[in-house]
Amino acid sequence: MYTLERTGRALPLATLHAQQTGGLMQRFVTVAPLFTVLLAVACGGGSSSSSPTSPSAPSTPTPTPTSGTLTVYPSVEEPASISSHFTHWADFVDPFPPHKWLDVGWNYFDAEYPPYGRDWSGFAAALKFDVSGIAGRTVTKATLRLYVYRASRDSKIAPLIKVNALSGNWDPDKLSWNVLQGISYHTSSEAQVPTPAATGPRDWDVTGIVRNWASGTWTNYGLKLSVDRYTDPGYVSWASISLCATGGVGNIDSPECQRPQLIIEYQ
Repeated sequence: MYTLERTGRALPLATLHAQQTGGLMQRFVTVAPLFTVLLAVACGGGSSSSSPTSPSAPSTPTPTPTSGTLTVYPSVEEPASISSHFTHWADFVDPFPPHKWLDVGWNYFDAEYPPYGRDWSGFAAALKFDVSGIAGRTVTKATLRLYVYRASRDSKIAPLIKVNALSGNWDPDKLSWNVLQGISYHTSSEAQVPTPAATGPRDWDVTGIVRNWASGTWTNYGLKLSVDRYTDPGYVSWASISLCATGGVGNIDSPECQRPQLIIEYQ
């Protein structure tokens, strides 16, 4: 750092004066008749050095993670069922994971056993996915992809299959129909798809759900797959579907059978 000191007299050109005060070496260089330049150099241990201090190397910035796509498979897949005839189904817990398929929907049919009349059965499922890898990220799109192993056999109706984010925790070793119905869930960001009439992959847009998980707005307790119960149509209606589960891959007669997938696009 240079300090110009005004003088009242002309000095010989390039005259150098030096003096040390404490740890500071001061050098005065006359560069013009009317000005003297003061150079102050810090000294250590009584010695002086006129070499400038080398600037420290700039730190390497942490690279900003790029956008990408994350595909997550379920850590838990649990079925739940209820029947007008087999009343114990409502409290039944399937003890043998991994399951081959998950049924969703309702069936209405003529009773095969006394008391004769009309019977019905209903099915739902719950899934859990570990999405900790996108915590705090911006989710641009999220798709739940399920593979239909057995499609609806009722061509007259196509009830909506709903996907909701559960808002209460649950134990897969204790999940029955009655337990699942008692677990609260978010109605906002609900995804709906009409019951498929053909096999193969089907997609549900769950972007809103996964965004809430990624931002921490909602705790991730998994997803509920269900169909609202509707009035008996009065004829034999097998409108439930079977979705491939982890245990069914390579074990059931369907070359298209794949595990459920949660496909997340993020930034």
